[in-house]
Amino acid sequence: MAEDKEQFPEIKEYVKNYVFDKEHQDTYKKLLGAYSVKDRRTDNRLHQKSRIRALADLESMTDDIDAVEHEDHVYKLLGKILHKYDNAKIDIHNKNSKDPDKKKSKRDYDDLHYKLRVKELVDQYLKNNKTTMESLVNDIKEGNVENIVNNILDTEHIIYQQNMTLHKMEEILPPNKSPEFYFKLANVVASKRQQDYTETDLKKMGASRDTFLANIINQDYEISKNNTLKKMKPEKKDAKTV
Repeated sequence: MAEDKEQFPEIKEYVKNYVFDKEHQDTYKKLLGAYSVKDRRTDNRLHQKSRIRALADLESMTDDIDAVEHEDHVYKLLGKILHKYDNAKIDIHNKNSKDPDKKKSKRDYDDLHYKLRVKELVDQYLKNNKTTMESLVNDIKEGNVENIVNNILDTEHIIYQQNMTLHKMEEILPPNKSPEFYFKLANVVASKRQQDYTETDLKKMGASRDTFLANIINQDYEISKNNTLKKMKPEKKDAKTV
């Protein structure tokens, strides 16, 4: 007698139906373009030119470099270099700005302000390079200042662009929208990803403006930026007469 075969449950395909309106789609699109590639490119060029100026000034800082003995000296030295970098950015910006109202004033050196900024950058430097403050001091004593400054200023620039991206997103998306609005924005995000999201997942993603932006800034925004870069064509240069 043939044994009864065990019946397996029927396999079904589930299609997620995420619910949102055009308003949420438009907001999501604006958020992805919050800090445009064009603006980032302009700022990257400004960073490169300003860094070159700051590095050129190292020759005039031999005494400060030779005086480094401990971490306080490191903060003081790098704080002065960061100040030069800041003012180089302002100087270059002002020369390129055709609108007098958009010109900026150069910054005065404030010891505490620059110490706090540099301390954060140095902590990041030590972490990224898996090194110690003692090794950093010794590298400066040996004259390896340029590589350190390059790294510190590049980190400063990366943090600035991250903060600028978030700032521009916050200008687009107010913090006092209803939970339903953030929830539907999360639905838009889910519709763009291969992963399946539950209602609980979407409510967590859209719990607040901060949680929502934190979710898209390092994923959706970066993907959108990279896709834009792939499609970009070389800039047209004005023909110059010889």
